[in-house]
Amino acid sequence: MPGSLAALISHMINRFVKYRVLRARPDKTLHLISQGGYSFPSGHAMTGISFYGTLAYCLLRTAKKNGKYAVPCRILAAALCLLIVLIGLSRIYLGVHYPSDVLAGWLLGGTFLATFVYILNRFGGFLQ
Repeated sequence: MPGSLAALISHMINRFVKYRVLRARPDKTLHLISQGGYSFPSGHAMTGISFYGTLAYCLLRTAKKNGKYAVPCRILAAALCLLIVLIGLSRIYLGVHYPSDVLAGWLLGGTFLATFVYILNRFGGFLQ
């Protein structure tokens, strides 16, 4: 549940920023896939760090509370962090984003993630 909520809110923030900046995507001849819309910030990078970051946080919280599952939870959390990086890099490789789009997506998503985790820690007793 927290991951889905984080992804939804992150997506809405991303759309808001995209339609304020209105940055065009790289030249279509560079695209390996068909992609429309605006480029800045990368929605995949931003939503990826928000969703998978929230899941990683929940896994690490589980590892801390229950030592029996500590190692598998930490391994999964590390895999999710690697996935976040790979998603962003794939958007550059596919030619649909500039590197600055992905960096901005990671920064905005990371800022949102930190805020979301703070809110979960402060007011999220109902999630435990």
